[in-house]
Amino acid sequence: MVIYLTPQQGLQLRWDNQQKNLPMVKTVCINIETEIVTKEETVQKDSTNDNKSKERISETLDFKKHWNINWKKAHVEAAKMIEEMVKKNEQGIIIIAKNIYKTKHIKHDYNVNNENSLIALINNKNVEKRQFRDYWLYIIKKKLIVLNNITIDGNMYVINCEIECKKDINITTQLFITKDTIINQQLKQIILPIEWDTKLHHDIPLQLQNLNDKGEKYSDEGHFDEAVLYLQNALQICSSTFGPYHPYVGDLQNNLGIIYRKQGHYHKSIMWYEKGLEIRIQNFGRVNRVIADSYWNLGRIFEIAGNFTLSKYYFDMSWKIYTIVYGEWNIETCQAKRKVEEYLEIMIYKISHINFSQQVAINCSQHIQGKKNKIKLIL
Repeated sequence: MVIYLTPQQGLQLRWDNQQKNLPMVKTVCINIETEIVTKEETVQKDSTNDNKSKERISETLDFKKHWNINWKKAHVEAAKMIEEMVKKNEQGIIIIAKNIYKTKHIKHDYNVNNENSLIALINNKNVEKRQFRDYWLYIIKKKLIVLNNITIDGNMYVINCEIECKKDINITTQLFITKDTIINQQLKQIILPIEWDTKLHHDIPLQLQNLNDKGEKYSDEGHFDEAVLYLQNALQICSSTFGPYHPYVGDLQNNLGIIYRKQGHYHKSIMWYEKGLEIRIQNFGRVNRVIADSYWNLGRIFEIAGNFTLSKYYFDMSWKIYTIVYGEWNIETCQAKRKVEEYLEIMIYKISHINFSQQVAINCSQHIQGKKNKIKLIL
């Protein structure tokens, strides 16, 4: 028997032509496929959400194009720098980007000889920059900065300086501006600027990051009750500030699930994992890395709890999504696929063992019946 796994078709079993009892094996394997218990994730929007919460969600850190721990940490670091620059009456910009490149390749490049050009400033070896894995944070202090033939795959924060726009400008995610920033109408037509709000963009994210970091620290040290208190505090602040459906809320609920798993409280862990999954599906759809992460976590907790049917279901879901998002040979994809293979191997072993035991019982019964018939003939 050969086992095939494909994200599109799921589990595939093929047999050698010489395999005996083929109809029975086929029937059993079909039962394996249909054994997986599906579970619907119902996501309901609270009709009592007010407009203020929705506006706040739209003005917080973007989560549609970028949402991971490095993106959030880079934003918190940028927020601290912005507040410091404002207090010191400094001018300039801060950029958090996965990539920055020329929008078009042109023969006569305006950026080359212009000292205020953003391209020239970024390529300057003296520019201050920091790396957060896939993202780079650039700090450029200048009164005037010229944007021309440039694509910024990320966020730009403008601190009380003047931005002059030429052409072929693309900021893929968000533009934040402080109150004394000067930008022209051309840039406003390219991307709608968000006015910097110290409480919303600095105080709350910094507080949430600190609480989450403390929770992780106590969790790593084995002080789970203290870790839960810090995360529940962060969850309360986040829900009251951004509303109950913000991705921050889903992340904190997922982290609570991790702590309860470590603590051995499996029912609580499953509850928080499922809550986090619902919010993540609402924000990111069903095909996203964070959804696959949630499915993986649920697969692990059900495996620990001994519910192997649901465990296999969630591992299978995570594997399919990882394959779409990352490709077939990514480490997360391979780990999830291996889990599905392990469960399939266990199922095949159990079926083979059951069939062997049944065949032995039949043979023994036939042997005993044959002896009884011989005794009757002798008598």
